[in-house]
Amino acid sequence: MFEEYCDRNNIQHIKNAVRTPRANGQVERVNQLILSYLRTTTEEPKDWDMALHVLQWSINSTKNSTTGYSPNELIFDYMPTDLIQNRLLAAVQDGVHNEEIPINEKRILAAENIKSERERWKKRFDSKHSNPTMYAEGDLVLIQNEPPATGESRKLEPKYKGPYIIARVLGNDRYLIEDIPGINITNRKFCSVFSSDKMKKWCECSPELDISSDDEAEDDFRSGKAELSS
Repeated sequence: MFEEYCDRNNIQHIKNAVRTPRANGQVERVNQLILSYLRTTTEEPKDWDMALHVLQWSINSTKNSTTGYSPNELIFDYMPTDLIQNRLLAAVQDGVHNEEIPINEKRILAAENIKSERERWKKRFDSKHSNPTMYAEGDLVLIQNEPPATGESRKLEPKYKGPYIIARVLGNDRYLIEDIPGINITNRKFCSVFSSDKMKKWCECSPELDISSDDEAEDDFRSGKAELSS
């Protein structure tokens, strides 16, 4: 039904990669802006929604560093009345609004600015990130440990946990991770999707570990001690 709704209204529905917030970077950046505003303007956290109308006006009326225009200028071609009756801000807006630039030219220039800025940020991102590690079905891996929030410090928690097995290669740098058959790390069966940057290879041979019995070997295998040698 949602896809049909998008088709009827000419909405392009783009799906994001699983467990990768950075794949939706533009939305995450707006969320960061909204949270920073709410932290400084909301006295009672439970009443955060009461400040949204002022926040919305502020964002839509502020000049965007990428496009060079405010959202209101690009959509309505004028600046709405100031909700907080800020006369100084209104005077500044009047001075800016005197620019006689057709709305179509503004939108074309904004689109060009977005494209060039997007290419610049892509080059910056690619320069700091290497190609993802490739895994195959049946490989043993460790995954990033995400301990639940308990109110206590988690700095000394292990960074990785495992090992687990790659049950299926999903493509697009996504892998279905499950418990090794017959060996469960926890009481509940584990099954989830991870990307290569959230895991690393399990070191099957560990010369640094001195194991004297099968019981000790199984205990170390469950606890993930062999990751020390990787």
